[in-house]
Amino acid sequence: MAGVTIVLGIAGSFPTATVLELIAWLLPALLEYTAVQTGRLPYHPGRTWIFGGLMGLGAGRLLHRYLLDPTDPWFWLLATFCGAVGLASNLLKSSKR
Repeated sequence: MAGVTIVLGIAGSFPTATVLELIAWLLPALLEYTAVQTGRLPYHPGRTWIFGGLMGLGAGRLLHRYLLDPTDPWFWLLATFCGAVGLASNLLKSSKR
């Protein structure tokens, strides 16, 4: 999903994503992932596919923004935030075992 989004973005099919658009794509998937990893929501394959698709689109749009300007601070902020939250939820899951 992310790969197709990047190719379409580079081909000029999409305008550059706004910060609000990126947050709208990435935040729901990140919240769902965190809720599953911390045990607040049970795992459900259908929900994982839906939110994984959202994350793929958001990640592709975010990477497209990076390819246009590697110094874009919003790319680095959002990528670091998503990575840190994902890592923290995994570490929290590991510590509960």
